[in-house]
Amino acid sequence: MSQKIWVTGDQTIDWALMPDGRYTTRSADDRLHVAMKLYWHAGGAFQLASLSKAALHYARQGTARTVRPALSLKQRDITAYGSSYNHSFSVLRDYGGVKRVEQFLGFRGHNTQVEPGPLKFPSPPKNGDAEVILIDDADLGFRNSKSDWTKVIELAETDACKWVLLKMSHGIKDDHRDTLWNAIRQLLGTSENLRKKLIVVTAASRLRDADAEISKGLSWDQAAEDVLYEIENHNKLTTLRACPRLIVSFGPSGAIFIEHDEVGSLKWRLTYNRELLEREWTNAHKKGMMFGYGSVLCSAIACELATSRDGPEFNRAIKRGLIAMQKLYEQGFKTPSSGDLDRQFRIPDEIFEISKEDLLDKQFCDTPAAPRIEPAHSRKVDFPPILSASSLNFSDRLKVALQGKDGLPKHIPVGCFGKLVTVDHTEIESLHQVYNLIDTYCIEVPLNENPLAISVFGAPGSGKGFAIKQLTAPWMRDNDGERSTIAPLEFNLSQLNTASDLVGALHQVRDIALDGKVPLVLWDEFDSPLEGQPLGWLRYFLSPIQDGKFQQDEVTHLIGPCIFVFAGGTSENFEKFKQEVKRLDAEGRGSKGEDFLSRMRGNVDIPGVNPPSGTSKPGPTVMLRRALVLNSMFDKFKIANDGEKFEVEEGVVQAFMEVSRYEHGVRSMEAIIRMSNLRGRERYTRASLPSLEQLKLHVDGEEFLEKMRSRRHS
Repeated sequence: MSQKIWVTGDQTIDWALMPDGRYTTRSADDRLHVAMKLYWHAGGAFQLASLSKAALHYARQGTARTVRPALSLKQRDITAYGSSYNHSFSVLRDYGGVKRVEQFLGFRGHNTQVEPGPLKFPSPPKNGDAEVILIDDADLGFRNSKSDWTKVIELAETDACKWVLLKMSHGIKDDHRDTLWNAIRQLLGTSENLRKKLIVVTAASRLRDADAEISKGLSWDQAAEDVLYEIENHNKLTTLRACPRLIVSFGPSGAIFIEHDEVGSLKWRLTYNRELLEREWTNAHKKGMMFGYGSVLCSAIACELATSRDGPEFNRAIKRGLIAMQKLYEQGFKTPSSGDLDRQFRIPDEIFEISKEDLLDKQFCDTPAAPRIEPAHSRKVDFPPILSASSLNFSDRLKVALQGKDGLPKHIPVGCFGKLVTVDHTEIESLHQVYNLIDTYCIEVPLNENPLAISVFGAPGSGKGFAIKQLTAPWMRDNDGERSTIAPLEFNLSQLNTASDLVGALHQVRDIALDGKVPLVLWDEFDSPLEGQPLGWLRYFLSPIQDGKFQQDEVTHLIGPCIFVFAGGTSENFEKFKQEVKRLDAEGRGSKGEDFLSRMRGNVDIPGVNPPSGTSKPGPTVMLRRALVLNSMFDKFKIANDGEKFEVEEGVVQAFMEVSRYEHGVRSMEAIIRMSNLRGRERYTRASLPSLEQLKLHVDGEEFLEKMRSRRHS
């Protein structure tokens, strides 16, 4: 008997208007001269059925499997006022040959019609032999139609049914109504047969609708922890704890697969885009919107369930679904030709065509299955990073130094901010927090907006200024008017003599703001003393930050929108700066430090390339950070490259990574490369290195050379 997928649940008819030719109207008379095309699309359960067929086809299983219901709707059978269907309305636009949604106009349920009729749901197979049951529950009527979902449960309990895949799009909150999900949840406690079959698919955005606290732009570690914590502890999501298998997607950029066994223990696995978080993916794809992502993911999973012989590989199916979701955005909707009378637009079947050489395939990776320690009643649980640097050996770090992020193990998440690449999940989260603050601030910022104040700390030479410039690089170039353009300014407060010198700097900031740009002002060494007073500069920034104004003689000037970045010069991190503020207050030398701290909206601690205080040798994390810094410097100084990696002798790389300490942090690493004799050489070898006396300016020269030579004998 051939495998069969039976699709049922909520349905919609999606209507789309699309301009034909000229798009805008200049007057009321122009409304008669802007032609519009009207298309329709069978959505919901009908869309799931057609997408499942496409997934089976590209899995080379299209001839051996069938999907019900077959799509049989025709334009003559439906109208925008059809009383037996739900209807959605949107406007399509051509974005360089790709049709996407420009605006969602709204929704009209079947029961809001002038003469509402009964909803139509796909009927069950007559012979009852559905092996995979795929349900679309969007809270549009099916979950409340007991006469229809009772048939589903009866089929699910039969031996012929192997899997039940429930797509829950809306209404995830717990309730006590007589609904499909409540009926399934009650059966899970008594029916081992159903428990083995059930898989629930939803989205993190739907959990947020139920007031779940799930981050979208910090790190994959944090996103996974948030989902696990909320499902286990949120009082509105208690029913999801009963799910034997739960898949939560983060849009097209990732998904987490969670399994509960019979005794309640939990295992999870994350499949994710190693470079783009949920919010980052959205920000990078601003040219129109798409719908149908959840249906694409479910269709890929249904295909895996219907075709696997030795048990489904869920992570393979999730990865295929995520790739297809991204291709959906890339390809957009397919609209009918002018001669097609059916006028139906559709999601292209080709999104499921994935080859091993597909670039999107290389972007995704997943974690090993990991247990969750019970109970998890606090967010401060022992939650290790997805992949720690301690798991890497010298060969791994060598690949990173020579190939950059492409040399990193596939399972490790990467934070990419311009030319800044980091794998430290704490640093990634801090940078994303600041990125999100800046992104929100730069959206249509008014002229009277107060400055956004951010602090950045790190050891001397850690690259604080470089990190901020790379973080804000997207706003320093033309962005089609979607964001305000940032203009950088930099002042070193240790080089200013009196508070009156600050007035001239603030006038420069004001001039840029009046020119329509957002000044990004780096106040370097802001924690330096002023006229012998420790942290003496802080009091003079209180009013500019709080009120957006500064005083010059008897005149008050409005600064305008700007971003103040305060870079510490004496404190290595934010915590040490706070301790210094408290110490001065305790000694009666108050510096207004607490008032200053209360005005901060974000902070980044930039880890350096030296071991932490009290540690004499670099650990795995520090050595990996050095490898990434080396790669960027090899690129900067144009070291010979064979097309895949830089040509650098292994011993040289080992010396850079394993020497105990750099006198001036990253600047010392750069100085050693700059002093090296690289002109005319094809490779960076030990013969290229500067002399011992030159090395001693920046490192322990004897140790550096010993580390280099040890590689020759290893």
